[in-house]
Amino acid sequence: MGLAVSCSGPVKQHGETLMPPARIDPASPEVTGLHKNERVVATVNGVAIPASRLTWALHNASGPLKGIGKLAMLRLLILEEVLFQKAVATHFYNPRDPVLDEEFKRVLAVQFIQKHFVKDYPPSAISIDDLQPLYNLPFIRAKYDHKDIYRVYDMQWLCCMHPNCNNEQCYKDGKDLMEQVYDRIREEKITKQEIPDIVLSMRKIAPRLSLQKYAFVYDWEKHFQRGIRIMDDHVVNAAIKLKVGQFSKPVRSSFGWHILYLWKHEPEEHLGLWAPYVRKDMQHFFYKRFQSNRFRQFLFKRLPWRQFEVLRQMEIPLLRRGESVHQDTSHLYQVKFFQGAIQMYGSQNSDLLEGM
Repeated sequence: MGLAVSCSGPVKQHGETLMPPARIDPASPEVTGLHKNERVVATVNGVAIPASRLTWALHNASGPLKGIGKLAMLRLLILEEVLFQKAVATHFYNPRDPVLDEEFKRVLAVQFIQKHFVKDYPPSAISIDDLQPLYNLPFIRAKYDHKDIYRVYDMQWLCCMHPNCNNEQCYKDGKDLMEQVYDRIREEKITKQEIPDIVLSMRKIAPRLSLQKYAFVYDWEKHFQRGIRIMDDHVVNAAIKLKVGQFSKPVRSSFGWHILYLWKHEPEEHLGLWAPYVRKDMQHFFYKRFQSNRFRQFLFKRLPWRQFEVLRQMEIPLLRRGESVHQDTSHLYQVKFFQGAIQMYGSQNSDLLEGM
C-alpha cells in the first residue's frame, strides 16, 4: 500500500498545507488553570494543581466519588495529572488541536499503521518463543510431527452399523452393484472432482451407495493404526497399498463394501520449530492473530484514561476504608503535598471537611 505523507513534515491535501498543532505545555496556566496568586495544593513534576481544581472536583463529584474527602480527591487529581503528562509526553493528547483537520489525522494514522503493524512487523518478526505455545497444541503439532497420514474418499455400500451382522443378502447384492460402479469408474476414467457426481448418478441402481471423506494415521514400523479414529482393517490395508490418484477394487469390510480413492498421502515426518518450513508456515498462518494482538497491546498502552479508570476503581474502596493508596514504585513521578495550603483552603469552606 503506497502512502503520500511523511511524519517529518506537513501534509499537502488538495492544494492545502496541513500543519500539526504546536505541542502543549502541561505546566502552562491554560492547562493547569492556575490563576495569579492562587494557592497550590500539590505539584506533579513541578506542575501545579491549584486549589480551584480541587474545589471543582469536590463540588462536581458523583457516583462512587461523592463524599470521598479532600485528601482522597486530591490523590485522584494527582493520579489524573500523572496520566495526563504521560499522554502529552507520548504525543497522544494535545488540547490545542480541536480544529485539526480530520484528513490530516486520517493520513497520519494510515501511515503509522502501515509502518508499525505491517512494514516493521512482517510475519518473519514473529519469534520462536511466540510460536512455541501454539506449536505445543496437539492439533497444531500433528501437522508437522506425525506418522504416515492417508486421506481417502470412500464410496460405500453399508449393510451393518456394527461388525459382522450376518446380512449376507445385502453383502451379495452389494458385491454385484459395487463391481458395476468400479467398471464405470475405469471406463469413464473418473477424476477426484467427479467422485460426488458418480455416487449420485449410481444411486439409481445402488440406493445404498454413499460417500465419506476421512483420514487415518498408520505406523509402518509397528504395522497398526494410530490416533483417535480407527478404521476397519480391511479398508486400511487396501488404502495403504494405493498410490495417490488410484481407485481400489471393491473391498469387503465388517460393515459392507468400499471403493477407495487415495487423494493424498503425507509421509511420516517429525519437524519442530527448528525447521525453517514449520516456522515460516506457522508465521504466515497465525500472522493476522499476532498482528491483532500487537495492535490491541499498542492501544492499551496509548489510552491513558483506560489506566486511570482501572486505577481509580482500585483506589476508591481503599480511600473509603482509610487504607494506603497506589504509589508509583518506579519513582518516575515526584509528588509534593502542600498541607498548609490544603488546611487554609479547607477552613474557608467548612462543608468541604465532610468525609475527612
